[in-house]
Amino acid sequence: MLLLTCLLTTSSTLVLGFDNSTTPLLDLYVLEELPADSIVGRVELNRKLTSEQRAGLRYSLLSRPTAPDGSVSARPLFRIDERSGTIRTAQRLDRDALCRRTDESCYIRFDLAVRPMSRFRIVRVRVDVVDVNDNAPSFPRRSLVLAVPESAAVGTSLPIPAAHDADAGVNGQVRYVIVTTPSSPTSAFQLAERSRSDIRLVLTSPLDREAVDRYQLTIVAEDGGNPPQSGSIQVRRISPTPTLLCQSPLVDRSRGVRVRREKQ
Repeated sequence: MLLLTCLLTTSSTLVLGFDNSTTPLLDLYVLEELPADSIVGRVELNRKLTSEQRAGLRYSLLSRPTAPDGSVSARPLFRIDERSGTIRTAQRLDRDALCRRTDESCYIRFDLAVRPMSRFRIVRVRVDVVDVNDNAPSFPRRSLVLAVPESAAVGTSLPIPAAHDADAGVNGQVRYVIVTTPSSPTSAFQLAERSRSDIRLVLTSPLDREAVDRYQLTIVAEDGGNPPQSGSIQVRRISPTPTLLCQSPLVDRSRGVRVRREKQ
């Protein structure tokens, strides 16, 4: 029987199983973005073999590593040492490119062979490429200007472009906070996240253009990584207007709110 073992490294672990009665299944994991030649795991025959028998074993890849969507990388992802059975990364792995943003496990699968023919075995390998927080949330633009009628009712919402984070799982989960300048009042607005792609500034108190004619603030998007990464968008001006602007094609007709984008 093949005994599958894993080197004690910070990049991998092992669960031993069989996908049928004869073919061992080797489960490993490796952190993305580790440098090429990082150790992933090792295949090793039963220790009852003599040192001479072990020295005669040879290991090789039988198939090219395949991503969950069935795609095969043009460049090798892993390599195996012919004599020791040690599996290493052949390049720096980018989980976001391999698995196209999925919150599920990113399994790369391939088969390897143990020879000579007198001890021939096929081993099926499954490597979970684990996400690290290597992407910060980013907004589609750096700043914007908003206009809202002075007569707008409390609860009126102003759409804000959502931030995108290419990471998976908790590393790609984004929360939003308002950061204000010392000279700009903000008690009139708060953030509401209706969905991952629908972010709003909501009016919480009546506007008085004579008292405050503009608001300035920064919206920060922070992901769930440890430590977290963040990105921001500047709302350079929120201007209460004396008349209702309802003819613009960018009007939120349900609320009578106009969004005007500044040129970059």
